Amino acid sequence: MIDKGFDPDFLIQKYQLKALPNFGQYKFGIFIPYFFKQQMVTFMARNITGQYKKCRNEDSIIPVNQTMYNIDSVKDRILIVEGPTDVWNIGDGAVATSTINYTMEQVILLNKMVYEGVKAIFIMYDAEEFAIDKAKELASRLSCEHVEVLELSSPSDPGNMTQGEVRHLRKQLGL
Repeated sequence: MIDKGFDPDFLIQKYQLKALPNFGQYKFGIFIPYFFKQQMVTFMARNITGQYKKCRNEDSIIPVNQTMYNIDSVKDRILIVEGPTDVWNIGDGAVATSTINYTMEQVILLNKMVYEGVKAIFIMYDAEEFAIDKAKELASRLSCEHVEVLELSSPSDPGNMTQGEVRHLRKQLGL
């Protein structure tokens, strides 16, 4: 986390992260809990190589691919990104699909949030052409009046944006 410029103490407290032991299927990982309506419903682990491993569906209350990371921080605008480290960099209002291969359950969840008062949805996946195509596909499935795909050039990953770039983005989007 430090090598990406994150403040571990802040992230541990804000996102309730935990260190995992050096044995078992999640060894040398960071425990990343997913909350929905203030209840932990599933988790992912990120190991020291940056690889993610999600909780098995049968062990989840709501599987990772049926919810969104950081969903409880949303008010009336959402910025959808790929993964938890992107969320950590951008902060409240940012949610992660945890892959660019979003699911219909996630689309339904987002459309329900529009019904409940979300007024704008922005999607900012990584800069690869395939990711941008998936972002546009996701945008076409959302019922919000204002849906916009934001394309990055440099840096090519929302998790690598500088704090100055993040502040500017948050101000532009009204997050």
